[in-house]
Amino acid sequence: MAKQIITLYHAVQKLITKDQHALGANGGIYAIRTTLYEPLPDNTIIDDFCIVMNVAKNNYKIVYNKEALASEEIAPTLKEEAGRRIRIGAGNYQSLSRLKWLLHPRYKWRCFSYLSHKVIRWFVPHLMIIALILNVILIWHPNSTYELLLACQAGFYAFWVMGELSLFKNTPIIGKIVSLITFFVSMNISLFKGFIRFLSTNLTATWQRTSR
Repeated sequence: MAKQIITLYHAVQKLITKDQHALGANGGIYAIRTTLYEPLPDNTIIDDFCIVMNVAKNNYKIVYNKEALASEEIAPTLKEEAGRRIRIGAGNYQSLSRLKWLLHPRYKWRCFSYLSHKVIRWFVPHLMIIALILNVILIWHPNSTYELLLACQAGFYAFWVMGELSLFKNTPIIGKIVSLITFFVSMNISLFKGFIRFLSTNLTATWQRTSR
């Protein structure tokens, strides 16, 4: 089930990619003019994204070619995918600190795409934590809506725990719902761990290969 969910995630990524406003490139299948390459710091983690964005900064188009095909094996388990996501998460925040120019309104739709598709998504785990904390605080409010919202959040995270325990694994409909929620929460936990790694350690561009 983990492979199907990860495959779905990548399929959605492709659907929201636009030619003129493409954000980055797949490290295994992209090309740029040699003259447009700008050297990056040695500890750059998400180098493909940074290289392509440097090209875009010089007002060159980033073209997504639907005819270009490549195959890539994915991590066999959510645990290994989560480990990969921690490293990628750290690289995301690193690139955010280095590509501040992308946040300038003068880049119009590319700025909007970057904010809506990348930056906001990178801070989803922070928003999840804030939402839970505020919900717990507001439970003392006389409006019962906050109690209902907290119950919904508790149920949501209960599904995640069930997924981690492999419960309902072979149950058709509930199993898929549990798997999707488990994937969503697990990937955001990894992203937050990547944020902590970005803040607390000296990042390197090396990594441990996942099983494929």
